[in-house]
Amino acid sequence: GITSIGNFAFYSCSDLESVTIPKSVTSIGICAFSYCDGLTSVVIPDSVTVIGDRAFYKCGSLNGITVDENNQYYSSDEYGVLFNKTKTELISYPLGNRDRSYIIPETVTRIGSFAFKDCVRLSNITMTEGVISIGSSAFYGCTGLADIKIPESVTSIGDSAFNDCANLKSITIPKSVTSIDNYVFRNCSGLTSVIIYDGVLSIGKYAFSNCSNLTSITIPDSVLSIDNFAFTYCSRLKSITISGSVKSIGLEIFKYSYDLTDVYYSGTHRQWRDLFGDESLSDVTVHYSPECIDSNADKFCDKCLVYLEQISEKGECGDNVKYIAYKDGMVIVYGSGKVGYFADDPNSISVLADISVVKNVIIEEGITGISNNAFLPTSMNAGCSIPLSVTIPKSVTSIGEQALSSIIVYYQGSEDDWVKTNCKSYKEVHFIGCKGDFVLASTKDPTCTKNGTKTYICPCNVVHVETVKVLGHKYSSSYTTDKKSTCTSKGSKSKHCTRSGCTAKTSVKSISALGHSYGAYVITKKATLSANGTKTKTCSRCSGKSTATIYYPKTIKLSATSYTYNGKAKTPSVTDKDSKGNTLKNGTDYTVLYSSNKAIGTAKVKVTFKGMYSGSKTLPFKIILGATDKIKATQTATTVKLSWNKIKYADGYTVYVSEKPESGYKKVKTTKKLNYKIENLKSGKY
Repeated sequence: GITSIGNFAFYSCSDLESVTIPKSVTSIGICAFSYCDGLTSVVIPDSVTVIGDRAFYKCGSLNGITVDENNQYYSSDEYGVLFNKTKTELISYPLGNRDRSYIIPETVTRIGSFAFKDCVRLSNITMTEGVISIGSSAFYGCTGLADIKIPESVTSIGDSAFNDCANLKSITIPKSVTSIDNYVFRNCSGLTSVIIYDGVLSIGKYAFSNCSNLTSITIPDSVLSIDNFAFTYCSRLKSITISGSVKSIGLEIFKYSYDLTDVYYSGTHRQWRDLFGDESLSDVTVHYSPECIDSNADKFCDKCLVYLEQISEKGECGDNVKYIAYKDGMVIVYGSGKVGYFADDPNSISVLADISVVKNVIIEEGITGISNNAFLPTSMNAGCSIPLSVTIPKSVTSIGEQALSSIIVYYQGSEDDWVKTNCKSYKEVHFIGCKGDFVLASTKDPTCTKNGTKTYICPCNVVHVETVKVLGHKYSSSYTTDKKSTCTSKGSKSKHCTRSGCTAKTSVKSISALGHSYGAYVITKKATLSANGTKTKTCSRCSGKSTATIYYPKTIKLSATSYTYNGKAKTPSVTDKDSKGNTLKNGTDYTVLYSSNKAIGTAKVKVTFKGMYSGSKTLPFKIILGATDKIKATQTATTVKLSWNKIKYADGYTVYVSEKPESGYKKVKTTKKLNYKIENLKSGKY
């Protein structure tokens, strides 16, 4: 017989409506039934051991796949979904299923590639805790999908996993995910909210391309790289926040995102320039180092690259220019504009008027110019202190009149560069192009998800920052219980990262519920002869209770109700059944006491209930003398002579006569003999 169905064997057989796979078949090839639009159902026999990728791909009418329960490699559920045998991998959801929602079973740890591709009817999918990986293109083209939550157990999401989910409104990437792969959310045009938690290290190419309703997004500190075209065609994207920890940015990541006006970057202008090179972002305002002063550092901020003595004041001293002043008189000026120039009031030069003590000013790389009279007290800023020195970076290309009068200048460029600034007034100038005499100023250790840094400073105030590579997680080989299971609910366990301070975990698995551990039943109400009772048992783990009914004794019968006297005690057995037909046990549920059960007459059995039952009932039975069936009669006209056999245990016999039996009998004689003659009878009367 046929043992295998080859790759593409029935590919695009659109008129095929049904197929019977014989039990001799052991393998079904890649795309064997793909694009069989008319196929409505498939039964997989127990002989099949291999099903190739996308074997039933794009079968638009397929309502379900049924796997023989004896198959050792595959299984299915009541919705016709195909799984591996243990249901840890969901392989394929039937495209023709008309349900609007589906709950992925708790056993599933992997959602296979293409598992739900083009399931356009599904609007809601519940992904349970325990799922670890989502395969490539798993939900590609689920255009009706509006709601799905990625659980914190997920660590990987494959390429194009949610590509073309046009109705998806929001998505949250948990901290357990380390990479957003290529094309994952491409063409999710309905997406308005994206939350990415710390833990993601990279964003792949075209990852959010054509998310045309996305207006803003924040890239967490953990992200180290953003690949080519990641946010192209995001036509409504207005702002994006990018961490200074990003070390690599690909080509044209914002191409055709015409509404983008603001990029908030937590690094410096120098770092941004290193990332983007000469790539033009002429219509975008990049905001550098927005108030990222680390007050916990000793002397130096890794992010802003400035000294960290005790801060006294902060403020603005120009469009896109800010300053930070310290109590020791040091002032740091940073930004991307011109010191002392405000477009809405170009005559205002109140640069440092609000600062009580100014000794030395350091202007950060990125500042482009210094306005007229910027550091000179005038009627506009009469309260300003004149600094002793100002350190100026090479990025400053113009210096206004009287800006630096009576001030010592330390310039980080060459003499030729200084001449080009056209600065005419200063006390003296020193050229301090960096000589590279760096000294370690601060260290920030790397973590599992974030790079560390070593920051060096040169006496000329040039700063150099080295990156210390992210450690990555170091997971334990053994499991830790995160949530204990109870009698009724499952627990969970996972492998924890062993590095100090890290709370990451992986390989999340559920722990089966314990089930109740009940003790013996305790009687809370005994059953009577007419009413049910109750009994209760208690769980030793959770103190939960289970109550059962004690059904009342309904039927009480004797094995016999009449005995022939033989001089011995009679003891008929008792049968007792409750209202459900269950037989009660003598000695356990009741006791029996006999009385008057030896002599001729009426005897009694008293049934007294015990244990789970209460009450008693007395049942009568009879003991009678035996009869003889050998009576002889000899008759004449007026006499009848009777004779009979001796009856054992009888000590006499009584003879009765009657003219009419229905009128009763009349006693004639009691005798100890075995015969008697009745005389003087009237003919025809007896």
